[in-house]
Amino acid sequence: MKNAINYFKQYFIDHKMDLYKYISSPNEKSACKKINMFLRWMVRKDSKNIDFGIWNKINPQDLICPIDIHVGNAARNLHLIKDNKYNNWNAAEELTSNLKMINKSDPIKYDIVLFTISKENIIIS
Repeated sequence: MKNAINYFKQYFIDHKMDLYKYISSPNEKSACKKINMFLRWMVRKDSKNIDFGIWNKINPQDLICPIDIHVGNAARNLHLIKDNKYNNWNAAEELTSNLKMINKSDPIKYDIVLFTISKENIIIS
C-alpha cells in the first residue's frame, strides 16, 4: 500500500498537477489518514454498511489502519503501538501489523473501536 500511495502522489507531480500539494504520502512520514480512510470505505464490505466495499481488486488485509489522534491514543493505551508520540506512517504500519495478529484477513475493522474508545474516554487499564 505504501508504494501505491507514493505512486499516486508522484503521478500528480509528474503531470504538473497542482493537486499534489494536497496529497499526503508515506515518503513524507505522513500517516495518510484520509487516503487510508477512503481506501477502507471503498475496499471493505461489512454488514453494518459503514464501508461500501465496491472495489474488489484490493484485499482488505492489504489496507493500512487510518490513524489520527484518537486511534493513536487508544492504540498506545492498549500497547498496540510502542511509546511513540507521532501518528505517522510507521505508527500506522505498526498498528496494522498488531491488528493483523487479531484478525489477519480484516485488521482494519478495529479502527472504529479504537476511535470510539478514545473519543468516549473509555478507561483502559
